[in-house]
Amino acid sequence: MKPSDTLFELIKSLSPSEKRHFKLYAQRHIVGEENNYLKLFETIDKQEEYEEEALKKKFRHEKFIQQLHVAKNYLYTLILKALNEFHTADSANIQLREQLNSAEILFGKGLYKQASKILIKLKEQSYKYEKQVYILEVILLENKIAFALQDMEVAKQVITQSAREEEQLLSDYQEARRYKHLSDRLKIFITTRGTARRAEDTRELESIIEHPLLNNEQKAISFSTKYSFFNVYCKYFTIQEDYKHAYPYSSKLVLLIESHPERIQKKPQSYLLALNNLLAILKELRKFDEFEIALQKLKSIQCKTVHFQSRAFSYIFIHEWNFSFYTGGYQKCLALIPFLEKGLQQYDKQITRDLKLLFYFNVFYVHFVLDQFQHAAKWLNKILNDKRTEVRQDIRNFATVTNIILHYETKDYDLLEYLIRSTQRLLEKEKDSHEFELLVLTHIKQLIKKDSAEEKRKIFIKLRNKLLFANLENYLIAFSRGSSEKIILNSFDILAWLESKIEDRSFASVLSEKEKDKQAKVHPALSYKKKQEKNK
Repeated sequence: MKPSDTLFELIKSLSPSEKRHFKLYAQRHIVGEENNYLKLFETIDKQEEYEEEALKKKFRHEKFIQQLHVAKNYLYTLILKALNEFHTADSANIQLREQLNSAEILFGKGLYKQASKILIKLKEQSYKYEKQVYILEVILLENKIAFALQDMEVAKQVITQSAREEEQLLSDYQEARRYKHLSDRLKIFITTRGTARRAEDTRELESIIEHPLLNNEQKAISFSTKYSFFNVYCKYFTIQEDYKHAYPYSSKLVLLIESHPERIQKKPQSYLLALNNLLAILKELRKFDEFEIALQKLKSIQCKTVHFQSRAFSYIFIHEWNFSFYTGGYQKCLALIPFLEKGLQQYDKQITRDLKLLFYFNVFYVHFVLDQFQHAAKWLNKILNDKRTEVRQDIRNFATVTNIILHYETKDYDLLEYLIRSTQRLLEKEKDSHEFELLVLTHIKQLIKKDSAEEKRKIFIKLRNKLLFANLENYLIAFSRGSSEKIILNSFDILAWLESKIEDRSFASVLSEKEKDKQAKVHPALSYKKKQEKNK
């Protein structure tokens, strides 16, 4: 980012309520000619991209434009001060720091009793939020007050008690940091590797999960240590795709946060992330009754910052979509598209490119399932036409292969032959193995050369059997955790698509039937109860 863009980025990150607060704050703190700062703020806020020359032209008759960099620095600082004031009520750190500053000012004026009164409240709140650093600063100021009062007997008692308290605080802080370090190591592992594909990955995971701090839940006593403990186990089992064992830890994490409602108010992002993880696990376990309850909790979270508002939007859309899709509500998925489009426009700068591509694919997929191929092509083209180099190649390759399946459905065979040849050349050039993709392309190439439905059906059966049974060893490799093939099948159920062609049924009906069978296996008792009710 260019230095001149920092003010622009800050202004563009403000929510409407933050902008309103800043304008009120600026009116209280700047007068006369200095109101030009408000004009500068409003002008930059209206820009789509930062244009310094446009600012110089607009304010060419104003004195401040001669030192624009000074004016921008002042405005930047002023905005930060306004944000500090705006977020004081919602930030424990800002509140505690403000109280500590007040106590230090009173101490400096010799108003020791007033300072002590603030410190008592400050220490109580710091213990409540496990802010050991603030408690240590309170103790330091308490010692200064004890010496300032000139009563050495009292001072002796204070510093003796303080020493014991400091020792316990430092021990608690170190313990919390050790738990947090384990959590951070796992977070880095997930971000950089995703899952354990190699022996060294497995060793790294085991070195985290076998740490002595994690061998007994009872060792985690404080909120922060319990949070880290549950979080580590939840993520560990999730990346192993062991959702059954991830579920209790995810549930405990949510319950832990809910048992401290003041933390949800002060730091809703932790609750947001915990509910997001729980919903992802509940979806995999097909616990949709509990899923709906958790989703309503997610929707109720109030996030003030644009960053977490965008996250809340993304999580709500993903889980609303998953619930509708996996319960057969394909039309409900279509009804969510306007909500998605509005959110993508509102949070364009905050939502990552990869996440946008996932959203595009979801919308493509539901249109494809419903045989709405023209609408499907529109959304798939959003991925195919994105030429940015940072777009993951696996996403691009997958979209290209899916595009060929889409063109087969639309019977655009002339273009299809060209697409198959160019895609095969592209995949063959890459270092990574693309056996799955090339297998699909080869069989579709055979399909367009056949005229009779029976010949085509035989090719569909042949492709299905090759994907499933041709070679057991290769099958196990192909469907191992983390493989691109498994990611593809999780995104686009090609086996269900093949079944629909073999049985001459709609893709939607085959998907719905497979999902019902899966839910019956997960909840056999519930399935039996429904059958009994149906037979009555």
